[in-house]
Amino acid sequence: MENLELNDLSTIIIENSISSLPINEKISLSENFLLLLNNSLLSKKDLNIELNKEDLVIIKKLISNSPKVLDDLNLCIINIIKDENIDIMDIPLFIQIIKDIYILLHEKKIIDKNDFTTKISLIKYIVQFLLFKNNIKNVDLINLSNNLIDICVDMIKFNSQLKKKTFKFKLC
Repeated sequence: MENLELNDLSTIIIENSISSLPINEKISLSENFLLLLNNSLLSKKDLNIELNKEDLVIIKKLISNSPKVLDDLNLCIINIIKDENIDIMDIPLFIQIIKDIYILLHEKKIIDKNDFTTKISLIKYIVQFLLFKNNIKNVDLINLSNNLIDICVDMIKFNSQLKKKTFKFKLC
């Protein structure tokens, strides 16, 4: 990634949650995200989620190992917001985002398979960044996306638990 000065970045204004999110349209989405992370420009007040240092390292590894991941995830976000709403009809797309991130984290051996459910904040953080990048200004929609991510993760965990159990039925 080329060396960029922060004053070379354009600014997107997000009302009621973020004062400015510098995005340079000349570089990739992944490079922008890493630049913002490395310069500590994404804070809790910006993305409404606080990540610990381990989570930040995981995100940086994910993006470094798979530079196109944000572009792919952004396509899902665009499909989610194309109707200018976030609702239960978007659950399949949120599940796809969660699965895509999980698969990459696991395939690249960035996290252990069992650690995934403790890393939901990573997904929310990435999704919020992409929502902001797509100029989503409504805090309620952002909160709804977080709630839908929680629901989707619960559904995935429940499905996984069901697969582990065997059921015995008695015939009458």
